[in-house]
Amino acid sequence: GEIKMEKTIKRAKKLLLTLGITPNLNGYNYSTIAICKLYELTNACEDISFCKLYEDVANEVASTGSRVERSIRHAINYTSSQNLEHWEKVLNCKLQDGITVSKFLSLCVEKLLMNEGF
Repeated sequence: GEIKMEKTIKRAKKLLLTLGITPNLNGYNYSTIAICKLYELTNACEDISFCKLYEDVANEVASTGSRVERSIRHAINYTSSQNLEHWEKVLNCKLQDGITVSKFLSLCVEKLLMNEGF
């Protein structure tokens, strides 16, 4: 329901802020929406198409799927490069070779599903 979604949005934002992704980056807003949509799909055990996910986010923010993906990627690269160790600790995985947008979003959802303080 609506209240559960509000809570998921809050938790997603808290996680992004913990990673250092701030609201001044377009990718912050897009990531929040994408994480929440992915969270719902994962809970419903549905197959996930990331291209469709980016398109769905784009429809909500009057943009394009490729712009959404690029903005999230920019936010990831910009932020993770500044504090890789912190990212690896928070997301609980090695990222030395960089991280794809889909992997990033999946790790964020996993984090929320595990309920680790977010």
